[in-house]
Amino acid sequence: MIEAIDNIHNVDIVNQWTISFGYSTIKSYIDLAKYNKANNSKMFLNFAKELKSIKHYHFIKSLPYKIILKNVVITHSGIAEYATEQEDYLCNYEPCIKLENKIQIYGHDHKNEIEYKEGWYANIDTGCVYGNKLTAVIVDTEKAIITDVIQENFAD
Repeated sequence: MIEAIDNIHNVDIVNQWTISFGYSTIKSYIDLAKYNKANNSKMFLNFAKELKSIKHYHFIKSLPYKIILKNVVITHSGIAEYATEQEDYLCNYEPCIKLENKIQIYGHDHKNEIEYKEGWYANIDTGCVYGNKLTAVIVDTEKAIITDVIQENFAD
């Protein structure tokens, strides 16, 4: 989303995000009924303007790619062997590496249930965007283990 807004005049980048992921997000900010396919550019421009006016764009853009809390590393997608700060922490489908004395908490690659390998990783993306559960975990940052899993069923 941020890449599309930052490249707002690049139709390919905007369409890739909008068509692949964006309509639900855009719909939560502006009324899509005002636009048809011919107005896709205008729709996205108004969405970007709204996101910036309420400062969500600036907040999201300011977020780090990785959060480290003692023995816990949190990223959007797991850290693969080749990972770099910007690209691969956001969109990795490769197996995550085992970090010494740390657990990785990530999502991005949805599963029906949480995937948890003690002392290694927890993929907590359980596909709420697809009508499955929303999952969160409580982590003991000293021991690098999950102490509780919280899930709520979600329907659009």
